[in-house]
Amino acid sequence: MNEHLEHRLQCVVNALNVWLDGYQRPGSPLQRAMEKTAEQGLFPIQDIRFGVEHLCNTVLNGEPESWLRAVLADGFRDNRSETVLCLHAGNLPLVGFQDVLAVLLSGAGYAGKLSRKDPWLIASFLECLRTLDASIPIETTLDLATYEGRQFKRWMFAGSDDGLLRVSAALQNMGVLHKDAQALLRTAHFSAAYLSEWSDAHIEDLIESILRYDGKGCRSVAIIYAPIPLEKVAASLQKAGAQWLERNRFDGSSAPIVGFRAAYNAAVGIPSVLVGTQLIQEGVASPDHPEIVYWQRIKDVHEPRLAYGKALQEVYGDAGAPLHEAQRPPISWRPDGSDPLAWLLGVNG
Repeated sequence: MNEHLEHRLQCVVNALNVWLDGYQRPGSPLQRAMEKTAEQGLFPIQDIRFGVEHLCNTVLNGEPESWLRAVLADGFRDNRSETVLCLHAGNLPLVGFQDVLAVLLSGAGYAGKLSRKDPWLIASFLECLRTLDASIPIETTLDLATYEGRQFKRWMFAGSDDGLLRVSAALQNMGVLHKDAQALLRTAHFSAAYLSEWSDAHIEDLIESILRYDGKGCRSVAIIYAPIPLEKVAASLQKAGAQWLERNRFDGSSAPIVGFRAAYNAAVGIPSVLVGTQLIQEGVASPDHPEIVYWQRIKDVHEPRLAYGKALQEVYGDAGAPLHEAQRPPISWRPDGSDPLAWLLGVNG
């Protein structure tokens, strides 16, 4: 690792420690950001705390250094003269934090378009980093027009296909990107759980993977492959869902689509059960609403990938990552199969 990356790593680690140390300290920048986010009704305070606590568990014990050193084992490009544009989603609190860390650890400058749905959490970390080292190139905005004519040569996007189409047109019209700009684009929609043998020990992690963030986000499980009919475990899932809501939500009301779909299923004989705020049902899987989760009988282990392709983020359980990582991925996880830090450093990610 060269001197520039060593210095940058130390600055980032110091900032993470200072920033997250204020997690439960009244009046700290992070506490204020959390409070404003909750007061504006952008996310439930329980989900904000969950996201921050997850960061505490994944970036304070040497994980950023381990991630960087693992990538550097395959060589790297010098990014010190480059600034990378990051267009962040806002469907989950702190959802873009991995990209922020990847850009900073790569040695590049960071230019972020923060989401209006999550304008304070990431910004509070970046302000902490600026305070510790003002020489690191950091820019943030809520308005993409701020970067008009900048001609960025590399950019990163995470979000929906529709969102990518809209933003690509805007970037082109405003001259934000260089004509030969390289992009890392992530547009997966949902994840699946593949459980070849059923055990009630799966239930707690399964409920977390479904109900956290109301089923939104590409890591949330929208399809469950299991070896038994839904009716065999419906009561256990319903009880666990109710307990989860008691711990994690002030408001446990479901979206209107849940009531409509439950009534339709009852009328046509499709097995379904209300679990927390979500409806789990059997039948042909067509993940189109985050509130509806599909229960499928076990098929070939490759079936989820073959059926859903790039729309599928991860298969948890027997066919992939551990189920408990669904909403708690390591900082070095590979969204859409790509390591963002490896991509930034010119390594095959």
